Amino acid sequence: MSPALPASLLVLERGWLSANNILFLEGDEATLVDSGYISQAEQTVAQVRQALAGRRLTRLFNTHSHSDHIGGNAALQAAFGCSITVPAGLHASIAEWDEKALLLSPVGQQGARFQHDSL
Repeated sequence: MSPALPASLLVLERGWLSANNILFLEGDEATLVDSGYISQAEQTVAQVRQALAGRRLTRLFNTHSHSDHIGGNAALQAAFGCSITVPAGLHASIAEWDEKALLLSPVGQQGARFQHDSL
């Protein structure tokens, strides 16, 4: 039997082939890791809102640029006003919204353009 996760860590599970989201609860604030597909953005916002239970989503971290990891960024930023942190190697690709470099267009995926705040 594996140990239970601490109450300050929630995993928002998704169906197969989508990234799970990890929510770190820190007092009255929270940080989310990855954001799901753009097609699931409305669902992501609703799941995160429920999981926050009145807390503020202050930060969103992306692990990499696959569409199931950055697709909900714009919707979450619009809904919660959170800052977005991306890996340093993605700065130019995101700033220029280079869909090839972000691995969106080569595999027929989509994403909504967003502004990141830090690397």
